[in-house]
Amino acid sequence: MTSLPLDRMERFQDIFDALRGGRHLSADNDDAALWRAWRPHKEAWTALFAAMGLRLVDDPAGFCFLSRDDANSTATPKLAVFMLVLIRHLCDAEEDPEATLLEGSFSLAELPHLGKERYRQWLTLVDIKTEDDLQKVVQSLSRLGFARAAGPGRFRFCLPVLRFVALCQEALRDAAQEAEDAPAPAAEEDSA
Repeated sequence: MTSLPLDRMERFQDIFDALRGGRHLSADNDDAALWRAWRPHKEAWTALFAAMGLRLVDDPAGFCFLSRDDANSTATPKLAVFMLVLIRHLCDAEEDPEATLLEGSFSLAELPHLGKERYRQWLTLVDIKTEDDLQKVVQSLSRLGFARAAGPGRFRFCLPVLRFVALCQEALRDAAQEAEDAPAPAAEEDSA
């Protein structure tokens, strides 16, 4: 285990506050400077958080975050359903979700969320009903390091969004498998 005096860990307070606040640090989001300061001391950070009973995850895709068991905020389900709708839409359109999310930029008007009844029903379950509600979700995604501004009225996803891609793809695979494994409805017999 590597340990460093806290005063030698560059930008200690900023990194600590960002991670404790739920941010995901990566080289491609608004926290790139924090990511660069964290990277040389990642073992010391991991040890520091472990001593506090927290798990710092260094994802091989190029981002880090604190794994939290208390992530039961009202925003968490909204973010998850927002991303599930978008990923489902991309899969239905036979687009590669990972490539499309990381290489493209989006505007609220282009999002499929409010355009289909099925998606609106899913979103209503987590109290997302209007474009303003979608804007609040995008702001939360940005605040947590999953997205960043990409020009007037546009945003881009950052590497940490791969957490949602993996979770949503797993959920979609599980749902498809359950549908495949479900017994076929029994044919009605003629009683004549």
